[in-house]
Amino acid sequence: TGAMLLVELSRIFECALGMTTSKKKGIPLKVRIAPDFPETVVSDVKRLRQVLINLVGNAIKFTESGQIELLLSYSYHADTKGQINAKFEVVDTGRGIAESELESIFYAFQQSSLKASEGTGLGLAISARLVKMLKGNLTVTSSLGKGSTFAFEIPLEVSVVSLQHDTDKSYNVSSIVGEKQLCILVVDDILDNRESLGALLTSVGFVCIYATDGLEALDKVEKELPDLVFMDIKMPNMSGEEAMQEITKLELKKPIPIIALTAGEYNDGGSYLKQLGFSAYLRKPFIAKDIFAVAKQFLSLEYELEEDSSLLDSENKSIGSLLEDIVAMVQQLDIKLAKKLYASIHAQDKNKITEVLESIHFQEEKYDQAKLVLKEKVNSYQFNFLLEVTQKLAFLEDS
Repeated sequence: TGAMLLVELSRIFECALGMTTSKKKGIPLKVRIAPDFPETVVSDVKRLRQVLINLVGNAIKFTESGQIELLLSYSYHADTKGQINAKFEVVDTGRGIAESELESIFYAFQQSSLKASEGTGLGLAISARLVKMLKGNLTVTSSLGKGSTFAFEIPLEVSVVSLQHDTDKSYNVSSIVGEKQLCILVVDDILDNRESLGALLTSVGFVCIYATDGLEALDKVEKELPDLVFMDIKMPNMSGEEAMQEITKLELKKPIPIIALTAGEYNDGGSYLKQLGFSAYLRKPFIAKDIFAVAKQFLSLEYELEEDSSLLDSENKSIGSLLEDIVAMVQQLDIKLAKKLYASIHAQDKNKITEVLESIHFQEEKYDQAKLVLKEKVNSYQFNFLLEVTQKLAFLEDS
């Protein structure tokens, strides 16, 4: 398994949607993803990719007119914090399947009367088996002449929200100016999210306390009186919105700025959240620059700045150029070590990536520089960049 971001899901969809058959037929293919779907989830990407490509390919083959849609929605896992149930649906307006054949369609080599000459029974059987491996169940609903919907729901673990260090030197923060310790409450039901934001804040001198949902946040605000709160909106038990409404009823000894963290879109510019009592809001994925700017604004503080001269050249390079440098660096490694590095990047395991990089030494400066750049991207939680690296290093899977 490995961490999978929405961009990876989009690429899976693009791969399926790019099939030449759909282009020849001129069939519209649409993708609809829930706007607040978690930015980062963990799944078996290979199996999920194969299932989606199989199902979309099947829909393309048996749809002559109309459209094909890929839908992704989710709900929170009832018993486990940090997990969601993700529902994938492939909806077509094709020929449909007779009700008498629906039960047997997932059996290997079983073909419906409508596809006797084209046969995709094996592909559906494989897809059903792969979905079971993902702890789900592939189902189908269909009407002859109207189309079919193939759907499955699988549990996914929500992982790290991407936090990135911006290349703007004005926010390359070293520490907080002054001796006063400032306490920040980080509220998120996902452990990795709490730890990531907490690590960023404590690295420059903030003291962090944590809450896993709105109820716990309410208690911490009243008892601990933090100087600032970063509050996730979508949480089980009590959401960030509900917690904010309750916090406004408290008679606190001092005003506490509360910043909403949300993956959703607000067409009103965030006025709804401000009406609830939030001081401001940040869209996920946010960058370190945003976090530090918000803290500076609401806490009236100044930062000590630092500049890492070893990374100046890399910051002026394009993403494509940086990726080429890293691929060239990896190609210098022993194949076993290269695969180990690739696996740790694919899993987005910060500790393992750092461990592998620490064991690598180059005599040529350009490769050593590429290693430093990769290490900096890892330390600053730039997992979107790491995803690009895994795409470039995918050839190691077959070597």
